Order: sequence, then C-alpha cells, then structure tokens
Amino acid sequence: MSAADKDTTPASVDSGSEHDWLEDVTGEKPLDWVRERNADTLSRLGNPEDSPVYNRVLSILNSKDKIPYVHRRDDWFYNFWKDDTHKQGIWRRTTLESYQKDEPDWEIMLDLDQLSKEEGETWVWKGSTWLFEGVGIEQDLCMIKLSKGS
Repeated sequence: MSAADKDTTPASVDSGSEHDWLEDVTGEKPLDWVRERNADTLSRLGNPEDSPVYNRVLSILNSKDKIPYVHRRDDWFYNFWKDDTHKQGIWRRTTLESYQKDEPDWEIMLDLDQLSKEEGETWVWKGSTWLFEGVGIEQDLCMIKLSKGS
C-alpha cells in the first residue's frame, strides 16, 4: 500500500486516546454519548431557553440590525454573513467605497447554502487563511476552512 492509498481520515488514525471513538461524528454511539451529556447538563443547570437573559441575548444576536464586520485584504473588504436568506452563510467582498454606503454592493465569493445543496453535504464556515508571499505582493491565494455539519 502506498502512502497515497492509506486512509488518513480522523476515524482511521489511531492517536492512542481512549476517546478516539468520538471522532465518528455521525456514528450512533458518539451521538448517544453527546445526548447523555446534554441531558445531564440540562438536569444540573436547567434549560437556558427558560432564562430571560438567554432570550434577550438571542434577540440581539438574531436582530436584523447588524454591522458587517470585515477583514481587509489589499483593496478588498471580506465578510462572512448569515441571515434568513443565507442560513449557512455567504462569504463576500466589497470595496472600501462601497462598504461606506448604506447598502454596500457585495460580490459573493462562496454561498454555503448553495454549495451544500449542490454537494448534498452540509458545510459549516470555519474561516479563511490567506497566503502571504511578502510585502507589496498581492494576496490572491486563500484557503477556505469548512467542516461537515449535520
């Protein structure tokens, strides 16, 4: 077996930990374990959804009045955005001039809802990492970090 043929998925790699079986994030045994931990936590601490503080914080987080937080890369301003239309989110960019408007003109770089639908797999945004090749060199190579969702 060549190195290219070797299975290196997290579930196949033996780290020597007694918790390796939890790597199977869709397996019934790990999911049962999580359900048990959740039930134990709820019985000890109560359901946070019953708290007025929880509901107030949730209403703030779900508010439509949000300022898009951006990261600058050269002349572009990037933002990951979730809303009622984009439940899994979109990664988008705009220029400084456009960002300063009441309604910026965003260019969608990646639509996770669309990608998930096309691939039949739920994807969750984990960020992006840009390749820095030196001062004065345009940062035009980026690695997108996604993980499988449920």
